[in-house]
Amino acid sequence: MSYSGIASLQWYFTGLFNYGSWGYRKSSKKWAQTPLDDLSSNHYIVTGANSGIGFAIATKLAQLGANVHLVCRNPSRAQTAREEILSLTHTDANKVIVHIADLSKQNDVKALAAELSSAVPVVHGLINNAGFLTHQATFTEDDVESTMAIAINGTYLLTALLLPQLAKSNGVGRVINMSSGGQYLGTLDPNDVRGKTRVEKFDGTLAYMLAKKTQVALTQCFAKRFPLDKSNVVFHAVNPGWATTPGTEAGIPTFNKIHGFMMRTPEEAADTVVWLATAKEPATSSGFFWMDRQQVSTEMSWANTAPSSEDVEQLWSNVVEICGYENE
Repeated sequence: MSYSGIASLQWYFTGLFNYGSWGYRKSSKKWAQTPLDDLSSNHYIVTGANSGIGFAIATKLAQLGANVHLVCRNPSRAQTAREEILSLTHTDANKVIVHIADLSKQNDVKALAAELSSAVPVVHGLINNAGFLTHQATFTEDDVESTMAIAINGTYLLTALLLPQLAKSNGVGRVINMSSGGQYLGTLDPNDVRGKTRVEKFDGTLAYMLAKKTQVALTQCFAKRFPLDKSNVVFHAVNPGWATTPGTEAGIPTFNKIHGFMMRTPEEAADTVVWLATAKEPATSSGFFWMDRQQVSTEMSWANTAPSSEDVEQLWSNVVEICGYENE
């Protein structure tokens, strides 16, 4: 069996025992129930909030009393999600706000950041949850493969543009990037962030893995460049586990069907993100990868996928160049 084959098997069996609902229930038994600060004046931005894990995150934050900003691409679905959240949480209607933007387009992201900066002078948490898995290569108006475009624009550009508002948080501003267990099998490609070399034999699942690997690396870059003691912002990435969502049903239907009996609900997958956004403990560290409220390694022991420091720096430089913006 090849080296990569062993790594894939390790990932798969790790997933069977840990990434599903059983793993969540096992971990949750160990969690201490600690009271949260009053969130009624806090503002959280959740991208990809109209369905799946993003919807579950937004619903829980609204339930906790926070002001929640839903960033969605489709206006009709966004309004439906907002109405459902209001119905489920009975929160004040003024506390659930919709913002429309296509995160694959940098002009949309810039317009969104300007809108949010005006409407929300202080941002307590930015949850970059939006993602995209397609089995046909498409390129955006910015000449970036669509899967990677959303990862870059959501994780890098929107975060960089909103750092001033995050830094004003009366506690600690928090950035949480939704990655995936699939990132363990991806190898960072800093020299072709746009995805040009992968077009001829396009593999949508691989493109998704690379995008999620990129998100983890960018999270670490942000933490290094903007340390907590100077920025008042922390940066974290999350593996939500295997969850049944509209995205997995459409993007990986066979996997979803075979493993549906043991996969997590969106609410279970959302738990660690909400905890990272609201609890005291994760406000004291930055740049880590989390699953079930625990820091976990970004690499698997049998997987030869760890990027070098040079690769990570090259990735950052190339992403900055693509976006044409760097927050100083």
